[in-house]
Amino acid sequence: DGVARPIEDSAAPIRDNAGNLSGVVLIFRDISERRQAELATARLAQQVKQEQERLAGLIANVPGVVWEAWGQPDDQAQRIDFVSDYVESLLGYSKAEWLAVPNFWLSIVHPDDKEAAAHKAAADFNSGEGGVNQFRWLTKDGQALYCEAVASVIKDAAGQPLGMRGITFDRTERKQAEDARALLTETIRQSEQLYRTLVEQAADGIVLTDRQDNILEANPSICTMLGYRRDEMLGLNIQSLIDQAELPTAMRRLQERGVGEIVTLEGQFRHQDSTLLMLEGKVRQLDDGRSLIILRDITVRKCVERNQQFLSEIEAQINRLADPDEIR
Repeated sequence: DGVARPIEDSAAPIRDNAGNLSGVVLIFRDISERRQAELATARLAQQVKQEQERLAGLIANVPGVVWEAWGQPDDQAQRIDFVSDYVESLLGYSKAEWLAVPNFWLSIVHPDDKEAAAHKAAADFNSGEGGVNQFRWLTKDGQALYCEAVASVIKDAAGQPLGMRGITFDRTERKQAEDARALLTETIRQSEQLYRTLVEQAADGIVLTDRQDNILEANPSICTMLGYRRDEMLGLNIQSLIDQAELPTAMRRLQERGVGEIVTLEGQFRHQDSTLLMLEGKVRQLDDGRSLIILRDITVRKCVERNQQFLSEIEAQINRLADPDEIR
């Protein structure tokens, strides 16, 4: 029917009683199934090779040490049978050094971390679930790297742990960033505490207002100065505390200020008991539209200045009266 089949043939001579060649026996065997099996095996081998190359490429691009070890994670039982090339660039140790020494990973853990790292590795192995282990590795030149090992457990058919495999990442930069953030957070906290202490203890009144001049914060000094409790001052509009006769001038000056510019004002503020106080204020508009106002009671100073001016005028009049030219 024209179908081609692979054939294997063998031949044997036929001889007569005298030993002369009289013919040949030919045996033909159909090897289609064997040839198909060979082709399937070849295809499978090619697929395996491609998968191995793909896996090797993936492992080569993993930014961490890929490893596999068998046995208990201790010096006597564990056998490391695979470690990726990345270990040489990260730590400076060759793959041969890793594979030759049982439990090599633990031998280069920082002395301060070794006991905890060994205990965690054993616990992860015995749990059968694996886990995450954090420790410092020492490079061949003595540098300490903060590392994180993510491992899973290799089990037999009965579910008993046989070994572990995983990836160990260099987390030094992340650890440094976390430490820097923690330091910054603590610095900010201390700065805020210092700022609050300074504000609370300041002799001058300090007020923070929103865009509509409503009071958001008020320190004890301004409360004492104007006779209000803090909870009474919060929410008040600062315009309501300024003497109405001086309000237009004060508001015009405030509206002229730019972001970051400090405006100095003098005006009468009304005490809760309706008495008037002369206050000097320094106002600064913040980037978010709020305003920081520092107020100082200058009532006494203004009284002294007016008295001095009055005395100076009297003295000038006396001097004129004592002047002979003026008498004439």
